[in-house]
Amino acid sequence: MCKKEGENSYIVGRRNLNRYIEISEDAYEIIKSIMELENLELVKYKLFSFSTDEIENFISKLVELNFLEIFNGELITSENINKRGISFPWIRQRVLKRIFNKVTILVWVLYLSYVYLILIPQLSVSLLDYSDIFFSKSLFITTMTVTVLDFILVMLHEFSHFLSIRLLGGELGFIGIGRRFFYFVFETRIDNIWLLEKPKRILVYLSGILCDITLLSFFILVANFTKVQLFYNISKVTILLLVVGIIFEFKFYLKTDLYFVIADIIDSRNLMTDSLMFIKSYFKHKGISAASKYYSILIGLGLIIELFILVKVGIPASILAVVQTYNNFINEEWDYFLSNLVVILLTFIELLIVGIIFFKEKLSQSSNL
Repeated sequence: MCKKEGENSYIVGRRNLNRYIEISEDAYEIIKSIMELENLELVKYKLFSFSTDEIENFISKLVELNFLEIFNGELITSENINKRGISFPWIRQRVLKRIFNKVTILVWVLYLSYVYLILIPQLSVSLLDYSDIFFSKSLFITTMTVTVLDFILVMLHEFSHFLSIRLLGGELGFIGIGRRFFYFVFETRIDNIWLLEKPKRILVYLSGILCDITLLSFFILVANFTKVQLFYNISKVTILLLVVGIIFEFKFYLKTDLYFVIADIIDSRNLMTDSLMFIKSYFKHKGISAASKYYSILIGLGLIIELFILVKVGIPASILAVVQTYNNFINEEWDYFLSNLVVILLTFIELLIVGIIFFKEKLSQSSNL
């Protein structure tokens, strides 16, 4: 696969390996000659403006990437990648195009505009109230509710990525299960996204956030108009989780959906690496692009956002959990006290394990440098 990406660059790769690189126009000419001639001596003869070493080194890189199947009459063993996940073959592109047509998209835009610009300003809405999750005296019930809702919301977020790439790219993409520390989470594996044009790629990246914004509008309405206490409690917890999830995308020190949007818009394939290198050099590293220098500011902003969430939600919620458990003890509510104490201890152990794993990984990385 080879397609023009910019004025002087091309994206080349192999679909079955989901491996792509960006190359210059000169490198493209070498690949084009290889595909036409399949003989090293003929390639050297045709591309006389390049040195023999340049051509041979470039071809060696292509062989390492497993981009060549046959060259100079020799068969190059192809890699096999096991794709583990669910591709939902029954969800067809033509069906999605009927669902997500111009009319439904217009209705969706009008709905969000009405809710966020007209309705919500008139309602009483608390978006980051950590006390919303403490609707029960039992921390076990609270923790289970938060865990289940968070799992469902992450699944919907990832599924929206899957639907968008299936809509825009046909049979591309599948959903698998990944691991973050010792948690199992849904992950959308967007195979061959580089086959899509840039505007479509950006829509795929943004689809998860758009899903979160849509769900947030729905649960804000439920929380304000329902008279069923259960629906109200679930809606308030969901609102908090969705807002934290949306804010998470602005943690620019991580490769979030917004990071990929920015990197793709400015055509920077090493944006994070270069920005971190610039920061580690105390903003003195030469040869760093202006885009990477500006992005280093966003990385700092992401750290401030992380600190804000910790101070606004994380620490107060932890203190409230301890206070609630203490009150259970004072009031001799032993069932609540024991279950809450177990939850607090398990949470502490969890954070301890996460911290140990994090520092082990950092030590391992530093020792390999």
